[in-house]
Amino acid sequence: MSFMPPRFYLDYNAGAPLRAGVLTCMQEVNSLPGNASSVHSFGRRARRYVDDAREIIAHSVGAEPAGVFFTGSGSEANALILHDKQNFFCSTIEHASVLAQQETSATAGIERAERLIAVLPSGVVDCAALSAMLTTPSIRPQVVSVMAANNETGTLQPIKMVAELCHRHGVVLHCDATQAMGRIPIAMDEWGVDFLTMSAHKLGGAQGIGALVCNSSSGVDGSIIPSSSLVRPLLLGGGQEGGMRAGTESVAAISGFGFALKSACEDLARMPEVQRLRDEFESRVIAHLSDVRIVGRGVPRLANTSCLIHPSISAEIMLMRCDLEGVAISAGSACSSGKINPSHVLHAMGYNDASCRNAVRVSIGLDTPPQALEVLAELFTRD
Repeated sequence: MSFMPPRFYLDYNAGAPLRAGVLTCMQEVNSLPGNASSVHSFGRRARRYVDDAREIIAHSVGAEPAGVFFTGSGSEANALILHDKQNFFCSTIEHASVLAQQETSATAGIERAERLIAVLPSGVVDCAALSAMLTTPSIRPQVVSVMAANNETGTLQPIKMVAELCHRHGVVLHCDATQAMGRIPIAMDEWGVDFLTMSAHKLGGAQGIGALVCNSSSGVDGSIIPSSSLVRPLLLGGGQEGGMRAGTESVAAISGFGFALKSACEDLARMPEVQRLRDEFESRVIAHLSDVRIVGRGVPRLANTSCLIHPSISAEIMLMRCDLEGVAISAGSACSSGKINPSHVLHAMGYNDASCRNAVRVSIGLDTPPQALEVLAELFTRD
């Protein structure tokens, strides 16, 4: 079979296509001279673009602009809040950037397993397990980190309940909302989130720009605690981003970030269209392959995400089959340098190695044509 040129991109969770207008916005900004830290008129104009985007991002999650700090990625934003914490809990299904920070933050006398929050077979964080961990004084964490939506399965987490548990015990909550931003409404105060991270390219902005958002107060034990006082910079040497990240801001990427997020929030009302397309695809696959497993089906998921376990074909073979036909899907997270490794997320949910090797992820958007999923369903169910 000859190679088919790319036709259908079904890997939005790895990086969504640029939204309409984002490139034009970035090109216009990039054509203008000026460093956002300069005091002359060119610099002030650049600063205005940065501040406008900061306001859009803050407004989208119910925070204050002063609490938004731009980073080079969602992974860097996670590291910015977590890198110096000597003891923090996170779930077993977190993004690798969170798990890596947790692995290196070992506390004397506390095993790492004692700081990992289990998930139920559905992929939802076990709040009963977290409650028990928080009531053990010897391992009381400084921060708990739980993602809003899993990048591989799309499973939504009970963040509001997690926040209530954390605050009851005087613990700060960080939430990686990288996959959730622009796909579900997010309100930091309503959820009870103290720190939130996001990345532009997951919602149709440019690659290479993310943000950490600090709530105006943590609300821990009813007190007013400046959240930013818990953040220490990773990069030193300049006063950019309120002293939280040295280095000249990428004004064009930041402006595009704001543009993309505003557009994504305006499109939230259309997400049921995406879910209908996803559900029709899953039903079509089940009708032709009854023993396929759809991970997280039956619990709340992102409308755009489907993780399927084929009964007999490995993810590697399925990805090659689809790629030859010009269809792009993935085998889970896109953060492993192109390697197809058994998913730590599925392992945490209780799936065995064989199932993990056969799992693929399909993630779509508003621009995905129904024909793309019809073609994928045929490829997935082909003998």
